[in-house]
Amino acid sequence: MQVRDALTAAPLRAATVVRLAPDAPTPAAASVDPPPGVAGTTDRGGRATLDGAGRVLWAWAPGYAPVCHVLPADGGRVALNLLPLRARLQTLYAEVLQVAGRPALRFGRQTPDEARRPLARRGAPDAAVDDLTDLVRAACFGPTPPAPADLARALALAEQVRAGLGAGR
Repeated sequence: MQVRDALTAAPLRAATVVRLAPDAPTPAAASVDPPPGVAGTTDRGGRATLDGAGRVLWAWAPGYAPVCHVLPADGGRVALNLLPLRARLQTLYAEVLQVAGRPALRFGRQTPDEARRPLARRGAPDAAVDDLTDLVRAACFGPTPPAPADLARALALAEQVRAGLGAGR
C-alpha cells in the first residue's frame, strides 16, 4: 500500500498506517490516535506493508485528515490519499453548502463568510453556522495551519448545521 497527498499525489513519508482487526470498530472521523491493530509507518516512498487479517486500513500524517479505507476482497495494490486539513475543512464546508442547496464556494474568489447568511436562512442554528464559518475561515485563511482538533470541532458543527437544514425544509 502507498500513502500519498490527495492533492499532489506526492508520497507521504512517516505516515502512520493501521490494519484494524476484523471485528474492530471504525475509528472516529477526526481521530488522530491510532486505533488498535497492526501498525506501521510509511517509508520515503510512502509505502508500508502490514500483516493481519483485517480489511480496514486507517492512515494519518501530521497536517492531514485521517482516512479509513476498506480493502477489496480480492486484495491488490491500494493507495490511501490523505487530504491536507485545510482542504478537508473546505470540502466539509462545501458538503454543508450542498445540503443547503447553495453552490460550492470558489475558494480564492469567495470567502466562507459569503455563505453564512444563506445557511442560517435555511433553518440551520445561527450559532453553529457562525462557529463553523469562523472556524473554516480561520483554518483556511489564517496565519496558522489548522489542528486535528479543528477538524473534530468542524465535523460536530457541520452535523448541527445539517440537522438544522433538514428541520428547516
